[in-house]
Formats: sequence, C-alpha cells, structure tokens
Amino acid sequence: MLSLQVIDISSNLLSGRIPPSIGNCSFLKALDLKNNNLSREIPSSLGQLVQLQTLHLSNNSLKGHLPTSFQNLLSLETLDLGNNQLTGGIPPWLSHGFMKLRIMRLRSNKFSGELPPQLSRLPLLQVRKTWSYAYFGFIDGILDRWLYDANGRLRLGGNRRQSRR
Repeated sequence: MLSLQVIDISSNLLSGRIPPSIGNCSFLKALDLKNNNLSREIPSSLGQLVQLQTLHLSNNSLKGHLPTSFQNLLSLETLDLGNNQLTGGIPPWLSHGFMKLRIMRLRSNKFSGELPPQLSRLPLLQVRKTWSYAYFGFIDGILDRWLYDANGRLRLGGNRRQSRR
C-alpha cells in the first residue's frame, strides 16, 4: 500500500474521518475523496504527502482549520476543499512555495478574515473559486492581478467584502 500513487474513492458514501494512515503513502500523487460524507478535521498527516499533485476533498462535512502541515505540499497543482465546514482564515502560507498550484477551490466553507494578498503571486493559478467565503477584509492587492489575468476566473459572489477604493 505504501507505493500507491493514486487513491480515488470518491462518491462512495463513505462516512467517518479520513484515516491519518493515508499520510504514510509517501508516493501518493493523487488523493480523491470528494462526494462522500467524511467528517471531523483533515488529518495533519496529509502534509506528509510531499509528492501529492491533486487533492480533492470537496463535498464532505470536514471541519476545522487547514492543517499547517499543508505547507509541505509544494507539488500541489489542484487543491479542492469546497463544500465543507472548514473554518478560520485562508492562511498566508498557502501562497508560499505553491508555485505549481493551478486550481484552488475553497467555495462554500465557513472561512473568515481577509484573503491573503500573497495569493496574487501564484504564477500558474487559473481557477479560483472562493465564493461563500465570509471574509471582511480588503481585497485591493489581490484583484489587481486576478482581474487582468486573461486565463483566470475569479468568483467572489455571496461574500461580504469591501475595498479601499
């Protein structure tokens, strides 16, 4: 099991927690657990999956903050955590070192606070879905880059945001 590269058990009516032992699959490149009924917090052991390129955990009932161990997932190209119950803010470290990140979906969670302006520095980021994000801070620095990115789509509907302009 340790040499697995892909785990796809999406849409299987799974319930309970994500087993922390998945973090032992050190060769894993894709983890797809979307469309289940997984709950509790995302285990910090997922941060050990340093070769992970695709992480789909959307459409579950996951709770809590993003694990700080996610800082180790520098090979990520797709991060899809939409439609969960995740809380806290989007951490600024999400934009440090994630130079391969192309798709980030955080929609329909319970995040709050400001969007880190550093997110605008991710060179390959094309799809950013952060709607239903209850942030209250300013978004000036982020919009400047994203609005002029011909390849990108930015959806911020259903939010309470403000601008300094």
